[in-house]
Amino acid sequence: MSTSEIIIGRDPQTQQLRITVGKQSRQVGNTGSVPLSVSRQHVGITMNANGTYTLRNINSQNTTYVNDMPVERKLVTTKDIIRLGSEHYRLDWQLLMSVLPKQANLRHLAVAYDNYQQQMMALTTKERKFNTLKGAMSIFTMSAMLLGFLGLNGGEGERSPLLIGLYVVALLIGVGTTIWSFIYASKIPQERDRMQKEFEQRYCCPNCGYYYGVLSYNQLKLRFKQCPNCKTQYSF
Repeated sequence: MSTSEIIIGRDPQTQQLRITVGKQSRQVGNTGSVPLSVSRQHVGITMNANGTYTLRNINSQNTTYVNDMPVERKLVTTKDIIRLGSEHYRLDWQLLMSVLPKQANLRHLAVAYDNYQQQMMALTTKERKFNTLKGAMSIFTMSAMLLGFLGLNGGEGERSPLLIGLYVVALLIGVGTTIWSFIYASKIPQERDRMQKEFEQRYCCPNCGYYYGVLSYNQLKLRFKQCPNCKTQYSF
């Protein structure tokens, strides 16, 4: 979570509430709505990872109240009533939250990433087993057909019932293997596609759905402190 402080005060030109986040400032509320007892930089608010806020008086001459009690620094939530200046100008949390950077904890993405990797590994193992079994059945089929062919075309012209049966079994196995391979092989890409789509829905910004692609969770923690799309601030 970014620990950058949000500065709240009075805009000297419009007498509106001015909220400064980083290098960007925004005026909110009606013109002339903020009394002169609210200084240009009155309080600073820092967003905490647990959903609370740390409020501090920027200047000792400023007057700030939390639930009608004067404070210099205090841990607050959106349920607390904050008033600024001697005229007790009340901060509107709903208005304040509309301009504050959103917050999101991404710990759940670690589970989504690990589950996806495990599922893809299991699918790859399943595919390898399928290919191995298909190869073994193909070898058996070809061997049985070869034995049956040699037995049916021997020099004495005799047809061994065992070899005839083996030849028939080989033909049945060959046809069955072909059908089974066609059906099963089509399921693997479908299952992989389903896993991928499910992963794309889960491994993304919880606020705007920005997908983080092939980045591992550890890479995500190192590279992104906020969403590149909606600027939601992240904690891990």
